[in-house]
Amino acid sequence: MRLSIYLLLITLAFTACVDDEDTIPNISDAAAPSELSLDFAIANDNSGTVSILPGARGATLFRIDFGDGSEEIVEMAPGETVSRVYTEGTYPVTLTAVGINGRETTMTQDLSVSFAAPQNLMVLIEPINGNALGIRVSATADLETDFAVYFGESADEEPTIITEGETVDYTYGAVGTYTVRVVARSGGSQTAEESIEVTVSDPLTLPVTFDDRDVEIFGFGGANPAIVDNPDPSELNSSSRVVQVTKTNGSEVWAGVVFELGQPIDFSNGNNLRLTTWSPDAGIPVLVKIENATDPNIFIEVTVNTTAANGWEELTANFGGGDLSQEYSKVAVFFDFGTAGQGKEYYFDAVTQTDGLPTVGFPLDFELSGEGLYSFTGFGGAGAGVQPNPDRSGINTSATVVEFRKGVGSEVWGGVFIDLDAPIDFSNSQQVSVKVWSPKVGAPILLKIENPENGDENREISVNTTVTGEWEELVFDLSGIENLPNQRRVVIFADFGTSGNDVPYYFDDFRLQ
Repeated sequence: MRLSIYLLLITLAFTACVDDEDTIPNISDAAAPSELSLDFAIANDNSGTVSILPGARGATLFRIDFGDGSEEIVEMAPGETVSRVYTEGTYPVTLTAVGINGRETTMTQDLSVSFAAPQNLMVLIEPINGNALGIRVSATADLETDFAVYFGESADEEPTIITEGETVDYTYGAVGTYTVRVVARSGGSQTAEESIEVTVSDPLTLPVTFDDRDVEIFGFGGANPAIVDNPDPSELNSSSRVVQVTKTNGSEVWAGVVFELGQPIDFSNGNNLRLTTWSPDAGIPVLVKIENATDPNIFIEVTVNTTAANGWEELTANFGGGDLSQEYSKVAVFFDFGTAGQGKEYYFDAVTQTDGLPTVGFPLDFELSGEGLYSFTGFGGAGAGVQPNPDRSGINTSATVVEFRKGVGSEVWGGVFIDLDAPIDFSNSQQVSVKVWSPKVGAPILLKIENPENGDENREISVNTTVTGEWEELVFDLSGIENLPNQRRVVIFADFGTSGNDVPYYFDDFRLQ
């Protein structure tokens, strides 16, 4: 009986095993993946970033072709995502799902990427200090890629591209009103833009000259103003254009002329106004008046007398005794104040704000008095200063000259420079003569004139001395300097190319030939 039961159990176990083998699936017969899907999550920040999540039934591996023209194929496991940055457009993204037995199923789904228009565009336009014709532009926005800036000066203008946090400077060729257009770009077709009208002006400020701009000058009481050619060019005033004031016969005793500045006078730059004037008579009173732009009862006036007839001279009006806490932007000039007009013509030019010291300019003869007036800066071991003339003889009997020394062991390029109060006018001559006293024959004297704000704008020439122990005049040809701006730094090198030995050289009378 026990044997029969045992055989029955073995038979049942065998039968069960045979049945299990029949139910085990064959992997090679597994179906290819199905129900493929692509889930696109597009960032809403206009970055073009897209997160891609593939899906399929029966897939163990995914391959993705991004459809953007690249040859890159990314493989990833089920449940993973991949990010891709697209530009705006439509892309055929292809998904290949791979099953456990290697069978593949492929699908393609279009991905459309579009950018929203930038929002909250704000444009800032500022003037540039020291550049009346210049503006500075910056912009901010949400969802922008960059900004295209059009300044509105030409019809076929190419835009300047900036990004948030950057600025762009632009200088217009002339005063006027221009439309500045700023386009915020999204990286796609959507944009936002703002147009701002800007008025570019060149306000009249001190110093005022009349060579290169039109200044509105008004006459009153029978005085007639006009901007005319300089009737008497000289070393003191070689300007090409000046103001003529004609006091007509019988004009009022208070007849004069007035012009208005574009901003109030800043008295931190000095309490004095200096005018270059020309009068047919010496000893006449010239009243200079500064006045508030809107209230004629707020003013200061100073009278100075001419000292020369039929020639240019400088007159200085000191306003330090008035109320300088007020704003003054009108400047009036009255020639021969207190006397009715007799048809005489007067002239003035170069209205300059000063600290009261004389103007240092060409010709440079070192005869003006004033502490610190002639300030030389040395370099390379050289130095200079104004001293009594050690040899008042021959071509130079002036009282004061410049003594130049290169210290022992100084650089071969040691020299000194002085900055003038106004640029040298080289329009009529580019040759400078200098009186030189040298301790040796054949010493190279290098003269350099430059723009102190841009040292690359300069002219220089070297001329050798020909005598020793006496004054001689050397002439330096600076041809081409007439085309350079702001030439007011005078640089001098004695015995250029040789190290110093502390032997003095002397210079005087820098003049245009």
